[in-house]
Amino acid sequence: MGVLFAAAGDVHGAFRCLVDELDALSKRVGRTPDFVLQVGDLVACRDERDAASVSVLDPASPLPVGEFPDVLAGRILLPQPVWFAGGNHEPRR
Repeated sequence: MGVLFAAAGDVHGAFRCLVDELDALSKRVGRTPDFVLQVGDLVACRDERDAASVSVLDPASPLPVGEFPDVLAGRILLPQPVWFAGGNHEPRR
């Protein structure tokens, strides 16, 4: 049995949705992925200041903070290690 990984993209701060999708995948394939490769636009904003630093088309409409603070506080537990490549909607500070 080789390495099993999941790929996700454009989470945009919706970590509960990511966890739900990973749980559904684990049930479908009968095992938990060894890790997750998240490609682009994870949007890991810690707070409003991070959200304001994200590059957006309309600077008057910054992205919402999203659920990353819940991940940091342990209220959302990621079931696997998540490795990510940043996208164009990542905090710049």
